[in-house]
Amino acid sequence: MSVLEMQRLLGKVLTNEDLRNAFLRDPHSVCQTYELTPRERESLSLIDANRFKIYAASLQEGRVSLALVAFPLTKLVLSEEGGPLVARYCKENPPLPVSSSPMFNEAMVFYSFLNKLVATGEMKSKYLRDVLEYEKNLFFIGNDVETSRSSSDFARLNREIIDNLTDEVMLDSKPIKGAHAEVVSFDYDVIELAALLAKQEMPDLETKHTYLLFSKVPNEVGIKTSKINKSTMRLILMCDGTRKTEAILSELARDNGTESKDVVARLTSACLPILRQLCKSSVITFRN
Repeated sequence: MSVLEMQRLLGKVLTNEDLRNAFLRDPHSVCQTYELTPRERESLSLIDANRFKIYAASLQEGRVSLALVAFPLTKLVLSEEGGPLVARYCKENPPLPVSSSPMFNEAMVFYSFLNKLVATGEMKSKYLRDVLEYEKNLFFIGNDVETSRSSSDFARLNREIIDNLTDEVMLDSKPIKGAHAEVVSFDYDVIELAALLAKQEMPDLETKHTYLLFSKVPNEVGIKTSKINKSTMRLILMCDGTRKTEAILSELARDNGTESKDVVARLTSACLPILRQLCKSSVITFRN
């Protein structure tokens, strides 16, 4: 029991600057809330303060460096921000034992941390939200076991149905997007933005709303990114497996202010080829 308590105490002290300072001033006071043996308490009281601080700083930098492996372009944007992000991140997110890859887990936690700062307006860069979201999708869709499984499953299912996927079958079936695909809206042309950042250039771009489809390539290493328009994004988001294609088209018609037969017919003519192509590329499948 005391070994686990020792690990829990050190994990918090090494990643929380306030607690670390309190520990270095009075280790016995901090240790008293933990179930430690007298020998363990004594050994903690003999820790060299300077070496402990150096190790804590190294540990913090190491955690953030590990997370940023997944976000190389975000790292460039953050270099323009400045500020004590490392200490704050480690203080608000003490390390926890996990069964998944340490780098994958650290990247997920760091993404959530940065995303919260962006949402509360605490970050200055106008590009950070777009770059962070772009790299998050590339990394997590490309490396998550479940997205790989989803991609393979959809490819297998679609091989069985694609030859019989007539317009009538699609209209009477429920399209569903796989967990291996995401559609995301961006404030800037994130493809151009990423290309400039990759060349170590800090761009000055005008706002240009851009919509991307990210999808895991079945049974391969890699993510496919495709620019789509807002209407296609809306269509894909409606493929949630809860309603038939016919109902989706009716809802889209209502969004346009009418459910006339002519409008539904035009939508049907425009949307069915898109859905068929999404099925061929295993982004969606159809269920009864």
